Amino acid sequence: MPTTALVVDNNPVILKLLTHTLQQRGIQVRTAGDGLFALEVLDSFTPDIIFTDLIMPFIGGEKLCRIVSSKEQFAKTVLVVVSAIALEEQINFRAFGAHACLAKGPAKQMAANIDLVLSLVTSGRVDLLTGMKLGAENLVHRAMTKELLAAKHHLQLLLENTDNGYIEFIDNEKIVACNSFITRLFRRDETVVLGHNLRELFTDTCCAHVLECLDQFQVSRTLIESTRSVRIGDRDLVFRLTPLTGSPTQSSTMVLRDITEEKQARKQLKDHLEHLETLVAERTRNYEIVNRQLSEQVAERERMHEKLELVARQWTNTFDTISDFVSVHDKDQQFVRVNRALANFLGKDPADLIGKYCYKVMHGLEQPWPECPHLKALQENRTITFEVNDHHIGVPLLVTCSPLKAEDGSLLGSVHVARDISEQKKATNEREKLIKALEENLAKVKLLSGFLPICAACKKIRDDKGYWQQVEEYIRNHSEAEFSHSICPTCANKLYPGYTFEDD
Repeated sequence: MPTTALVVDNNPVILKLLTHTLQQRGIQVRTAGDGLFALEVLDSFTPDIIFTDLIMPFIGGEKLCRIVSSKEQFAKTVLVVVSAIALEEQINFRAFGAHACLAKGPAKQMAANIDLVLSLVTSGRVDLLTGMKLGAENLVHRAMTKELLAAKHHLQLLLENTDNGYIEFIDNEKIVACNSFITRLFRRDETVVLGHNLRELFTDTCCAHVLECLDQFQVSRTLIESTRSVRIGDRDLVFRLTPLTGSPTQSSTMVLRDITEEKQARKQLKDHLEHLETLVAERTRNYEIVNRQLSEQVAERERMHEKLELVARQWTNTFDTISDFVSVHDKDQQFVRVNRALANFLGKDPADLIGKYCYKVMHGLEQPWPECPHLKALQENRTITFEVNDHHIGVPLLVTCSPLKAEDGSLLGSVHVARDISEQKKATNEREKLIKALEENLAKVKLLSGFLPICAACKKIRDDKGYWQQVEEYIRNHSEAEFSHSICPTCANKLYPGYTFEDD
């Protein structure tokens, strides 16, 4: 007979019923109201058997089973899921490490099923218990349960397919949820991340700014959006801390966005501008006669660079605050989910777009758009990324479309992420206009060089056609110089003897 047990359920009635039933059979029982608290109990307690609910706040039963079954110290612990939902929806509880599933129902029936579980464990016949479904005969199927599970599954798929990292944590900064972006970024399995303190992910010295923002967030409990990037591995990221006000769990979220490619693009633009500046400087040294004019042009060019950099900074700040257009489409190209950014862009309420055909809403067509990324992603069964330019949309978009699959691998539709790239195109055009302007200005520069035939007596210069011209007339025709006339003191004394002239 097992001597110790852990009961995990957020329903106090079920928690009390299971505890009383097990204690009547002489078993020492510890309890927890959710998966996170259960992990804290398990830090100092190794039960023979764990009874856990499936749907709970913070860390649910599925993730709790995955974490427990991954640890060597619980290798002999028997895991039993206590949930009618698991049996209704025929959830594969063996896939996440549970041995058996017991449906919630009448107290006597549950007690009998618990006795069966205990007898099999006591006799060492855990292999007979594995995969057993108890209490299925008393199930009452509920349509609302199926809808809630479908909505939960859609939300999980959306979080897994987004380009952002997502972490949910509670007041003591314990992590209760995260998506695969986070596990890839920190190179840690989800079973290692869940239940641990959020600060343990940001121990590197380069992450000191994150810890400072967490300290501020714990005091203010208001939105904190950091545009200062932090380096994690080989990626640059910015983050946002948000309290989930109105949520019964009183939790908060951290969303991390990868800006590595953005920073690289900005560096390439800067390097190109520096390269242009070097070319202009080299040409400037070849035009010493018109140095003053070129200096003014260089000064103007620098002012143009400052304006361009200002525009680039303003564009970047604007881009950082714009959310991508995210939507989920079924195989028939109907909207299943639409985020607020896309709805605002279309001037619609998200609920009004559900069930609408995307090619009608986005392209104004009665049939699929010929270059539709959704269809290509489903045909090739892979993620597709390319640029979409359609006058009906009004802006160029960089679109990424990923196939959306059910648990059995069948295609359900796609996740569609679109980003407005108008500003990138605008920056490219401005750079080309700058290059063209500089080349036109340099082409206007004139240069005097070679031998000039000049009269030794009257100082006139002979031009290419054999005519003799005054010095100032010749130079004016062959350069940008202008003359103002005066009389030097020596010539003044010759022309006007008897008068005294002072130097100006």
